[in-house]
Amino acid sequence: MAPKSLGLWMLCLWIQEAVDAEEVCGNYTGIQGENIVLRCCYHGEVFDPTMFRVQWQIKDNDECLVEAHLPEQNNPPQCEHFKNRTELKDYLDLRLRNIGQEHAGKYLCILQRKKGEQFQFHFKGLVKLDVAAKYLPPVITGPSKYGEDMIFTCNSSNGSPEPTVYWINQTDNSHLSPNGTIKIKQRNGTFSVSSTLIIKATSNIKLECIIKNEQLNESLNATYIFDSSTSSRNSSNNQHQTSMIAISILATGIMIIMIILLICYQRKCSLHRAYAEAPIGVEMS
Repeated sequence: MAPKSLGLWMLCLWIQEAVDAEEVCGNYTGIQGENIVLRCCYHGEVFDPTMFRVQWQIKDNDECLVEAHLPEQNNPPQCEHFKNRTELKDYLDLRLRNIGQEHAGKYLCILQRKKGEQFQFHFKGLVKLDVAAKYLPPVITGPSKYGEDMIFTCNSSNGSPEPTVYWINQTDNSHLSPNGTIKIKQRNGTFSVSSTLIIKATSNIKLECIIKNEQLNESLNATYIFDSSTSSRNSSNNQHQTSMIAISILATGIMIIMIILLICYQRKCSLHRAYAEAPIGVEMS
């Protein structure tokens, strides 16, 4: 008798899960500080706002109400970070205003249909929202000269997610490997990035630094040009902005100090190798 009861219970559980199954409505990428509309992909019978309840909430957090249409009933309180930021478009779709990193996540669009005097579950849709932020145009600072080496630093900030940084020698279009890149996450969820490049001193320099936001498929670049024959220098970015952007001064300072110490260590090791019977290789990462 027990196995039959267990089997009946499992059958009821499976039916309930099938009824409550989520339909994937789509994945969205919003830009921090802008507005976005999340679509509820309900394609059932003609929607009558007097016959349906609509509720948007955060997945796996039933206590966090985002927005709702509840006929003949007052809406319960919203989550704090959604207050004064939401509205329903055509009763189904969710409009979010001035989105931030805290709004990224998975949302549920839940519909209940009125049958008799009660509302019963009718539809559940799943929407995923990622929030990205545009980086400020990068700025190349330098060079700081140390012996035969020249040190350049490329800085950008206020973007998300973490960027990819490229250095290019525009004289031959070759890619250069940075000597170090520091990415710091700020309190608002965005990142500041500082990348350092060391090259041998030369009479003509033409460098390009590229900050790429993979999620937005957006690339920003800055160039540095030095021509010893004319003694002219020029530093610019792709948006022709001349003002300095907010950067992490501490991160840049630490990076330069570490690189100078590394150069000193290499030269010291080279001096020891000249007198050593068996050379010892120094591996750098």
